[in-house]
Amino acid sequence: MPPLPHPDDTAFAALVDTHKAILYKVAHAYCRDPHARRDLMQEMCIQLWRALPSFDAERGVKQSTWVTRIAMNVAISGWRGERGKDAHETVLDIDLDETVAAEDAGGRADDMAVLRRIIDELDELNKALVLLYLEGHDASEIAAVLGLSATNVTTRMTRLKQKLTARFAELEPDS
Repeated sequence: MPPLPHPDDTAFAALVDTHKAILYKVAHAYCRDPHARRDLMQEMCIQLWRALPSFDAERGVKQSTWVTRIAMNVAISGWRGERGKDAHETVLDIDLDETVAAEDAGGRADDMAVLRRIIDELDELNKALVLLYLEGHDASEIAAVLGLSATNVTTRMTRLKQKLTARFAELEPDS
């Protein structure tokens, strides 16, 4: 099989610029340490560079879904490697609490801390499902990113919502 042509710098820069919010969100969700986050972002960009020649819009996959899938795969792979070093590292970025606290000092930060703790208890696939769901992706988009069927995503999310609701009630600061 002949090697795929590499994208030109302009096309790659446009891809990263268009989808940088996706890359940042995924990196922030899987890395607390700013240096590790920067490394993760670089690895995501390397993998996007390598994969860009194989992207085919004609196949019906949105470019944002394709980018999210690559970013999630890189993040999960990277997180697996880092987990052995520090199994207690949280998956959602601590800055989330600070952002929420700045926006709403009326107790929402406590709720977000509880939610972060609950999500941290989930396995990798369920963390990815919740992250994508919280980002507003529908079942078909999540399915495309994670390589599952839309029905499987819907079933898993229904069960996860029930599990998260019950767990949240157990850990909620006001209860």
